[in-house]
Amino acid sequence: MKSFKPFLYVIYTLLFLCTLLMAYLNDSIVATFTIEKVNQFWIYWAILGFVLLMLESVFENIHISSVRRKHEKLNRENNELKAKLYDRYVAGERTTLLPTSQSSIESKDDI
Repeated sequence: MKSFKPFLYVIYTLLFLCTLLMAYLNDSIVATFTIEKVNQFWIYWAILGFVLLMLESVFENIHISSVRRKHEKLNRENNELKAKLYDRYVAGERTTLLPTSQSSIESKDDI
């Protein structure tokens, strides 16, 4: 998703710049290419922008939901590990996460 989103932003920027250019030069474009159905062209152009915007919205929602699921899974796993650590602590198996030797503790205090 990280590589897809900037790609769509570039496309949106180009679409916007082309729209500004065509709106500014609308009369000369119609005269040059003898486009008789100018309104239909603008409708198709707007539909293209709308479809691109909806695609980005759908992909972003899919990405957000997958990230949310991963976050909830990691949070559950973290809570389970905390519960196991607490159970060991209560049962008397006091596991220490710090160094046990007194010399390493004293050397840290000196710093």
